[in-house]
Amino acid sequence: MRLFESKYFQLEQLSDGVFGAISSDAGMTVSNAGIVDFGDFTLVWDSLASELAGRDLRRAAEALTGKPVSILVNSHHHMDHTRGNQVFAGCQIISSVVTRGLIQERMARFQSETVNFPASLEKTQTKLSLETSAIKCKILEAQIREWQSELEVVKTLKPTFPNVGFQHSLEFHGSKHSATMLEFAGHTGSDSVLLIDDEILFAGDVVLEKNLGFMGHGNPELWLETLSKLEGLNFKTILPGHGQPSDRQLIPGMKSYIQQMLKLGKTVNSPDDLERIEIPEQWREWGLLEGFKYNLGFLFERDN
Repeated sequence: MRLFESKYFQLEQLSDGVFGAISSDAGMTVSNAGIVDFGDFTLVWDSLASELAGRDLRRAAEALTGKPVSILVNSHHHMDHTRGNQVFAGCQIISSVVTRGLIQERMARFQSETVNFPASLEKTQTKLSLETSAIKCKILEAQIREWQSELEVVKTLKPTFPNVGFQHSLEFHGSKHSATMLEFAGHTGSDSVLLIDDEILFAGDVVLEKNLGFMGHGNPELWLETLSKLEGLNFKTILPGHGQPSDRQLIPGMKSYIQQMLKLGKTVNSPDDLERIEIPEQWREWGLLEGFKYNLGFLFERDN
């Protein structure tokens, strides 16, 4: 029997009182979230991409713990992790100081761009109708789902920002669990992780499982350093920002992905190469494939 029914995610119990909300909707949710029953209070990790998904997440957290949610944490500024914030108004919404500023900047850009969304959707649908490559069709289909989701999101979006900021680290202590939130960087300018009882790591997008990590808002070399620091922490299970929960082996796999992307980036000598270089075979069944060309373009612009 499922713990809670939602079209946006499936719940997976990671330990007593600790749950992952694993994305099951390719259009609206995409990312994962987490729930921790600390005994004295309930914490939700990331708010998903929309009001509707965030509403289900809050309901799930309160059904599982029997308590109202008192704390929401934003791991980083990307909107697939933060646009559900409005559902948690009235809670303490915590992020790093840097992440709060980045959320505000990204939300302002998003709201200024919404006028272009219908044309972008139509353009992508036209490209799909003319495309013959199976892998490119898969990417375009994902982009169409994203544009359709964005058009739904803007109808009810109420920007809601963190109201508590931290730097470097923050501790949570309850009657059932203790946890430490640590601030790193690399995927973005500020990336938080949550280490629960030296057992479970909520990793945000610092670690993904079978998904192409986006590099365009960060520093891949610093990202590798952050992953090495995570390897020094004591835990058994990882809740990644995208993909299925797994064990510590996700970290060397993530490092390998970044290292391979950096090598591929060095083969881009002109903008024309961005269309020539194909997604490596071992990644073609992963998620977030549209990030491949963005990453190559970012590395080319950065290094030239």
